Amino acid sequence: MSKFQVDLQPSFCNHWPEIAIEINGKELWKGHVDHAQTVRVRFDLQPNNCVYLRYLNKRNGPNEWDTQTDLAGNIIADQNCVVSNFYLGGSCCDFLLHQLDYYHNNGTVEKATWGFMSQQGYYKIEFPQDIYGWIVKNRVPMLTQTQKRSSSLDYWNNYLGNPNDPKTQVLLAEITELLDKVK
Repeated sequence: MSKFQVDLQPSFCNHWPEIAIEINGKELWKGHVDHAQTVRVRFDLQPNNCVYLRYLNKRNGPNEWDTQTDLAGNIIADQNCVVSNFYLGGSCCDFLLHQLDYYHNNGTVEKATWGFMSQQGYYKIEFPQDIYGWIVKNRVPMLTQTQKRSSSLDYWNNYLGNPNDPKTQVLLAEITELLDKVK
């Protein structure tokens, strides 16, 4: 059993955004987001996993619009939802928000939306059973070599407990040795 958590920030126009979380083909949560909230679900890990974070109810005509403008055409109210953060297996994955494509229901794909869902559509997050290795692999390419080593050590240090504990120091030394070999 693993965890998925997402932090959502909605905005109102006519009604609140309706969001659904589907993991590995099962809808695990669906609801209207009427305030900033955190949604947590548990799921069974599989060799290959897929999360769909869906925005279901934005209306764009022909007779109903969930965006309002003033006479000059400036948006004064807009129903949308922002993913401000998400976690896999308890690990923060906010650094991936700029990498995710947003798939609109009309077939277009929006690049680098930083978690902003303005139209009906979805984010798709695919990852293997080794969540932590996947997180490190996807985080590390954005960093310089020095930052990679430091970031990897910090990441593992957070999960190993007290850094002054002799067992933790041995494990960190082994990880440092492995990181040096990977260069």
